Amino acid sequence: MPIAVLISRSGDTRDADGLFLAGRGWTTVPITPESAQIHDAVRALAPAVVVIDCRGVEEAAEACLGVLADLEIAVYVLHRTATTVPLPANARAAMEPADIPFAPGVPAAPHGD
Repeated sequence: MPIAVLISRSGDTRDADGLFLAGRGWTTVPITPESAQIHDAVRALAPAVVVIDCRGVEEAAEACLGVLADLEIAVYVLHRTATTVPLPANARAAMEPADIPFAPGVPAAPHGD
């Protein structure tokens, strides 16, 4: 079962992100963006990817990026506004749905995204 840790505020934002990731074959484990807990939680879960939604939690999301920078895991960042802080080497901005990969073993949609 391919796991994606979803770092997002709770409510409709998290629900929408979870449904999107499920459509790409991911089983999501949602976590509130609290950087003090993120590193240990991600290490314990050993997900294939981490997805951070910055909507409404930009500063908390940036802090989470910082504590995940030393892990060898792909981090995808959604809805990041202009910032002078560069993304860590393991992180990528996801600007459109195709930027988030399908889970391993899940065939791509027949007509693309």
